[in-house]
Amino acid sequence: MKDQDPRFKHLEAVVGAFVIGALAAVVAAVLYIGTENDLFGDRYPLRFRSHTGTGIKKGMPVKLSGFRIGRIDRIELDDQAQVIVRLTIDRKYSKWIREGSAATLQQEGLVGDTVISVSAGSPGSPVLADDAFLPFQEEETVTDIALNLSESVQAVLAEVRQTVAWINDPKGDIKRTVANVERLTAGLEETRRNADALILSAADDADRAGSLIDNLSAMADDAGRRLPLLLDNVAVRLPAMLDRVEGTVSNAEKASLELRKAAEQAAPRVSPLLLGAEELVEDTGDVMKGVKKMWPLRKHIPQGGRPGIVPGDSHE
Repeated sequence: MKDQDPRFKHLEAVVGAFVIGALAAVVAAVLYIGTENDLFGDRYPLRFRSHTGTGIKKGMPVKLSGFRIGRIDRIELDDQAQVIVRLTIDRKYSKWIREGSAATLQQEGLVGDTVISVSAGSPGSPVLADDAFLPFQEEETVTDIALNLSESVQAVLAEVRQTVAWINDPKGDIKRTVANVERLTAGLEETRRNADALILSAADDADRAGSLIDNLSAMADDAGRRLPLLLDNVAVRLPAMLDRVEGTVSNAEKASLELRKAAEQAAPRVSPLLLGAEELVEDTGDVMKGVKKMWPLRKHIPQGGRPGIVPGDSHE
């Protein structure tokens, strides 16, 4: 023992510690694997029936209210080619699985894992027996939703293609309506040009009428300017003319008196002549009365009576 190498003095202790550590690691791994796969503890078996096994696989977690309570133990087909899924659940969670509970295939999130979700039953309902069947409610997965969406989109695209084909049909209502609108637009353009020409013609006529009105206005202005001068001229010359007429009338009356006197003196000899002169004087008096009543002479000739020929007896 004195010749023992000091480097191997603690070799046995190191080997023993390594073996013990390896055994502890193996036990821990077994415990972990058993815990993860529910190998320890009392088991509560349940089943559900599905028309398809798509999305269901062995070892898939079974959750209650988002909490893992077990796993899928086995998947098999029955005599009717339906999928029988066997669940293994911890016995301690069985008190929430009652009549009214149901199993559902769900996906956690948009791209999360797929799990079997079990709903809690009514509190007053009895607990399901071991190996009982749970009602299975199949929900749409993302794949199903994508397929349904694809089918909907395809249907919409088909309708769009039909609509586009109907619109592009040369003999369809849309094309004919567009052609009618184009013809109507062309007609409206021609109507607009005719209306423009009519408006221009009316404008020319209006210009001519305006020129005529301007000429008439100028003539009226000219007449308005000349009329006061004419009236002033008449007003200036009329009194002189009236004075002349009045003098002429006075002379005629004097001549009539003198002729009367001469006729009276020569009455026996010129009786017929006197009668003619008397009629002439009376006619002259009637003419002067008419002149005095004429406008505008009546405003300027005095209306007082003047001595006329005194009627006499031709026998005196």
